[in-house]
Amino acid sequence: MRRKKGNIQDAHEAIRPTSTKFTPESVKDFLNKDQFKLYELIWKRFIASQMETAKLETTTVNIKADEYIFRATGTAVLFPGFLSVYDESKEDNGDNNNNKPGSIPVGLKKDQKLDLSKLEKNQHFTKPPARFSESTLIKALESNGIGRPSTYASIMGTLHDREYVVQEQRKLFPTDLGKK
Repeated sequence: MRRKKGNIQDAHEAIRPTSTKFTPESVKDFLNKDQFKLYELIWKRFIASQMETAKLETTTVNIKADEYIFRATGTAVLFPGFLSVYDESKEDNGDNNNNKPGSIPVGLKKDQKLDLSKLEKNQHFTKPPARFSESTLIKALESNGIGRPSTYASIMGTLHDREYVVQEQRKLFPTDLGKK
């Protein structure tokens, strides 16, 4: 496609509402449940993309107890901006509560003495990253700027045809040849 000088076009492909006046609530009666959820997602993301950036303040607290140092980190929203319409973190984990357990209390001061009210022993092990599926591998290629949408199918085909990977339970595992 050729662009003429002075021709203004969007530099990306996107799905957008035809008009912002068609709010999700105003069209709800015309859509089934799944269509409504999809339209609401599209509408909110579009409106959020036109809004001001949110301003956040991150606080890190180091707590010293004998020779141990405990670190707590919390984030406060100074200006909600686009987060007032669309917050992806709430969507991902279904959390709509800003007062999460373990959040940093307001009013802490430097060198303040703290009282231990509760101590829980928890041991967490680092987990290796999940195996790629074809779709997560394509997302990784996309996010790293490798290939184009038109080449992703041939990339996947090459990985399978040359026996670089095998697919088990929808996950990709490298073969010996793939590791080499």
